[in-house]
Amino acid sequence: EQAEGMTESSAGAESSAADGPVSAGDVLPGHGAATERRIPGTDDLKSDVDVDLTMLSSTMVFSEVYNIMVLPQDYMGKTIRMRGITAIYTDSGTGQKYYSCIVQDATACCAQGIEFHLTDESQYPAEGEEVTVRGTFDTYGENGYQYAVLSNAVVE
Repeated sequence: EQAEGMTESSAGAESSAADGPVSAGDVLPGHGAATERRIPGTDDLKSDVDVDLTMLSSTMVFSEVYNIMVLPQDYMGKTIRMRGITAIYTDSGTGQKYYSCIVQDATACCAQGIEFHLTDESQYPAEGEEVTVRGTFDTYGENGYQYAVLSNAVVE
C-alpha cells in the first residue's frame, strides 16, 4: 500500500529512477533544491570557478544567463566565468559607467548580459570588444531596481 501524501510528481520521479541507471550527479524532477542543478559542461572545472559559461553552446549560455536572471538567489556567491561582447552604459545624470558582458542566443536575435565590476579599474575593455570575465555573482539595488553583477571580476 502506498503512503498517503505521495504526490504524482514524486511517484513519477521514483518510477523514472527505477527505469534506468541514475548517476550521482543527477537531480530527479521534484527532488532537491535548485542549487543542486547540474549545469552541462561544468563537471571538469578548475576549482576557482563554480559556473563556467565558456564551456557551453550559445543556446545553453543564453539559457543559463536567463536562469541566473530569474533565480539570482541560486547563484549568489558563486564564481562565474563568461565570454561575450562588452557593452558600456553611461548614466547621463551621474556620469557613472556600467560595463556588461553580453551574450546572444544561437540566432543572434536576442541578447542579455551581466554587469561586471573589475578589481583593476584600468583593465576595463572597450565597447564592442570580446571579453572573458570571471567574478563572484551578487546583486545590488539602485534607484528602486535590483541588478545582477559579477563583483571582484577579472578579465582573462
